[in-house]
Amino acid sequence: MHPAIYSNYPSRQTFEEVQFFSGNNYLKGLDWYMSFFPLPSNASSEFLFEKSATYFDKRHVPERAAALLPKARLITILISPAKRAYSWYQHIRAHKDPTAMKYTFYEVITAGSDAERSLQALSRRCLIPGLYAQHLDKWLSHYKAKQLLVLDGELLKINPMAVMNRVQKFLLIQPYFDYSKKLRYDRKKGFYCQVTNNDHTKCLGRSKGQ
Repeated sequence: MHPAIYSNYPSRQTFEEVQFFSGNNYLKGLDWYMSFFPLPSNASSEFLFEKSATYFDKRHVPERAAALLPKARLITILISPAKRAYSWYQHIRAHKDPTAMKYTFYEVITAGSDAERSLQALSRRCLIPGLYAQHLDKWLSHYKAKQLLVLDGELLKINPMAVMNRVQKFLLIQPYFDYSKKLRYDRKKGFYCQVTNNDHTKCLGRSKGQ
């Protein structure tokens, strides 16, 4: 929601996210990665942006990212680790994952070493990303603290205008929108949504919050 920021083209293989630094896509090389982005008309004032949920907690991602993008500015949105775990569980269930469909959330997060492998794997994906201090420490070993912006996910939910203004300052870009006029609380959805040109709200799908 800013004319100086260009997002990546969606990937059909990975739920729209590029997931370049966190998996086998990294072996496809830089040309493959850059094919997901438009070519900026002015590289000095325009930003290329992408998000992949698999980046934050994967061990090798900070090193890979820093090697290619040492001057990047990083933004992470954090919520309560418990809420994050439950959100991931619901996300996986929405995609009809057989393990998530078979077990309750409580069974997933309390799975022990004697549980079946698929259940242990899902438990790890629910819990390990919530070890925020450990993951942030890895990122800060490759990037300066001033390159990393940590946002409160709950504040984003209740006051996205303030968060968006903070993001603009962090990116050092000229404020363009009055976000109080571009975002409106949608009672049916229960979140703030984008205001369209015809003064209606445009919200994300049912499985998305903000």
